[in-house]
Amino acid sequence: MSIFSTKKTWRTPSGQVYRLFDEMAAQHNLLIAGEVGSGKSCVMNSIVYNLLHRGPGTYKFVFIDPKWTEFRDYETLPHTLKYACENAEIITALQYVAAIMDQRKADMQRRHIRTYDGTSIYVFIDELAQIMLSMKKTAKPLLQQILQTGRALGIHVVAGTQCPLASVIPTELRVNFTGVVGLRTATVQHSRNIIGVPGCELLPDPQYAGKAQGYFQYGGHTKLWNIPRYTEEQHAAILHWWTSKQCVA
Repeated sequence: MSIFSTKKTWRTPSGQVYRLFDEMAAQHNLLIAGEVGSGKSCVMNSIVYNLLHRGPGTYKFVFIDPKWTEFRDYETLPHTLKYACENAEIITALQYVAAIMDQRKADMQRRHIRTYDGTSIYVFIDELAQIMLSMKKTAKPLLQQILQTGRALGIHVVAGTQCPLASVIPTELRVNFTGVVGLRTATVQHSRNIIGVPGCELLPDPQYAGKAQGYFQYGGHTKLWNIPRYTEEQHAAILHWWTSKQCVA
């Protein structure tokens, strides 16, 4: 029986789960953008938290963590295929995902199906702009391939960035994000770069307001949300569940 319900939230062994993050995870590719301290880490880790209520037979992860800190806790999970932080490791991880895509394409051709029906893979990227600035020549074609063709192959990209400028994240990458989360920005221009209109620059600073707000844009709609937050205890509980059992569901 599914642990999911039709309500906004539901209960699990590690506590309440918010459907908002499930809706974000349902996007083929999701871009989360905002200034330092705007809540990007909260959103990205909350999406991981939601997905961890399914086993590695349903979801698997590739974590790209150029700052070495954001995804370290997930490295030993049975869901995790790759964890990369060094430049060379990041390129290897992207090549690994591209190779999986080629394998899945061949499998789909052999089975005469148009959409992959196996385990979904989520590629989490902590700071997309940093990757584009430090290794654009090698990373960009791999990222573009994954973003463009991963949709039918059960591969999703969830990327965060502090710098949404088109000069840093090229349009040919940006257009492949079917969902966008716009958090607080320093300028109105940054807001326009993220969601196409002003608004993000007026969001409250979560460090002082005690909560994060953000615009979630998908399917032609833009909605303003109060972004819920999971506790450290909830995160610890779900991590302990998987690392202690090391089981496959």
